[in-house]
Amino acid sequence: MAQPVNDNIENAIVIAGDGFTYSGTTADATLQVGEPAAYDGDPYPDNDADDSVWFVYTASATGTIVLETEGFDSSFAYNIFLSPDGSSSFGSLQELRSGASFGSGNFYEEFSVVAGETYYIRFAGYGYNDGNYTMIQSSGPAGVLPQIVDGGTGTLGAIGDGAHEMIGGDGDDRYYVDSADDVVTENGGEGYDTVYTTVDYTLPDNVERIIAFANTGLTLTGNALDNSLIGGAGGDTLYGLDGDDTLNGRGGVDTMVGGLGDDSYVVNKPSDVVVELAGEGVDTVYTTSAYRLSDNVENIVIRGDAGLSVKGNALANAMTGGVGADTLIGYDGDDRLDGRGGADSMIGGAGDDSYFVNDAGDVVVELADEGTDTVYTTVDHILAANVENVIVRSADGLAVTGNDSDNAMTGGAGADRLAGGLGADSIKGGAGHDLLIGSAGKDVLTGGAGNDTFLFHDVGDAGDTITDFQIDSDFIAIDVEGFGLTSFDASLFESNVGGVATTAEARFVYNETNGRLLFDADGSGSGRAVLLATLRGAPELTADHFLDADLFG
Repeated sequence: MAQPVNDNIENAIVIAGDGFTYSGTTADATLQVGEPAAYDGDPYPDNDADDSVWFVYTASATGTIVLETEGFDSSFAYNIFLSPDGSSSFGSLQELRSGASFGSGNFYEEFSVVAGETYYIRFAGYGYNDGNYTMIQSSGPAGVLPQIVDGGTGTLGAIGDGAHEMIGGDGDDRYYVDSADDVVTENGGEGYDTVYTTVDYTLPDNVERIIAFANTGLTLTGNALDNSLIGGAGGDTLYGLDGDDTLNGRGGVDTMVGGLGDDSYVVNKPSDVVVELAGEGVDTVYTTSAYRLSDNVENIVIRGDAGLSVKGNALANAMTGGVGADTLIGYDGDDRLDGRGGADSMIGGAGDDSYFVNDAGDVVVELADEGTDTVYTTVDHILAANVENVIVRSADGLAVTGNDSDNAMTGGAGADRLAGGLGADSIKGGAGHDLLIGSAGKDVLTGGAGNDTFLFHDVGDAGDTITDFQIDSDFIAIDVEGFGLTSFDASLFESNVGGVATTAEARFVYNETNGRLLFDADGSGSGRAVLLATLRGAPELTADHFLDADLFG
């Protein structure tokens, strides 16, 4: 074997920092000229060291340190020297401690150090013996923590073991913190790391998650990363700081402060407090209890099937229900309300609100003058009062009915039945074979793609505009009883360039020049014809384009 690198005092291994562990051997070491005696106590008073190795340590702080060895496999001696001038000169060394172990064994040595002073530590094979050793600093001076370095398990520290400096490595490390003096060190890019703590604690850089391990309320603080902060059974206070954080107070009445970023809050009781300042991102509460959004929080999502009542704020909120029959109340702002499962009640409040209806039992509530509101539906639906628009979001073919407002109604990909109410409605069929009913009011009807039918119940449905009548695929349906007729046949239709009935019988008259379709109850009599609809582009309308409304139920 070669001589140890620290055989001579001039080549002493420099101990860097505190909490150190060093292993080595005295085999093939030599004794320098002038080297101090090793140990002259019983039982070998005449023996001296003939193979020694050296370490040098500069104290980082004033206090007491403890050195231990373990696994020394022969008799050995040790010395601890102070070097007042910091040099490696034997003449300057002042011995502080010495001792020996005979046969094999360990030692435990406690001694005082002064910040900035230099100390030399020597191990020597005693009585002409060589040995292997491991030297451990198990306690450092005041303000200096013993280190725990990740040895590959990914678990550092333990609850109840006191303050340490814990240094992780690659992988997803777990740190157990039980003292405010615990120090956690992680480099960037070294996995997704977690601190489990029984005390108030702030996450150091490069650590992503912190979890309270206590029944009393703790204060947990994140860092600039996208942190996950999880409370315990008590009333915890969680601070996310920067990043898109997730804050979950769990048990107790918790206070959660997200800070900058698009934060997520997990709430399980109405008394949980969420704090956001203006301009701090788009934030979301996930709740299993009734809850009202605090200021500056945009979104809320219900988790579970209990059927909860949740309330928004003055912002444009996105409110999403759960499996149960929920109540969503938007208040001010252009809110988005989606009840999801269950027969939900959705109240938008002021602003241009959007409602997502997917259950026949869903209820939408709007008061007058609360904005221009829209329902997006996947089921048959009748627009509630004061809701202006409806859009079908299904290919199944739905029956949708308007109200007294001027509605904008848009079908989906299926064969929809779209019926306006009393207002001047805009009705667009979409892609399927749609049935469009303007009802009262001067409505604008657009069939879109597919074979569409435009239905008129009576002269009260008059005054509409059909924007895209296709002579090769579209039809006009007439409720013959509503027009005082017993049936419809070709004799009840007349088309000419003037749009005037030429006989005295009731009939539908089409003006080939301007596309105006009229109903004249007494034909060429003195009664005035009623403009039923205007067909843009004046398509070539014939009696074959007319159907009996009874075909549609």
